[in-house]
Amino acid sequence: MVTAGARLEDLLGAVDFELGVIAGTASIDPFSSFIIPGADDGKVAVVNTKVTGMQDHLTVSASHTFFPQNHEVQAQTLF
Repeated sequence: MVTAGARLEDLLGAVDFELGVIAGTASIDPFSSFIIPGADDGKVAVVNTKVTGMQDHLTVSASHTFFPQNHEVQAQTLF
């Protein structure tokens, strides 16, 4: 969703509701990860997932492509 250096906050603005963000740190695309600065999931830099006002931020070892199938992501979403 957020690529080319755009931040989630640039799209949403600061939030005034309960929000937790889960970001991935594993990639199956080494080329994309090479050009994305810092930790990333192969599509989105972790730093670009942070939003002012969020209550929690978690990183998991998961790629963007397989995020929905990742058991830790699923468990944290239900938590």
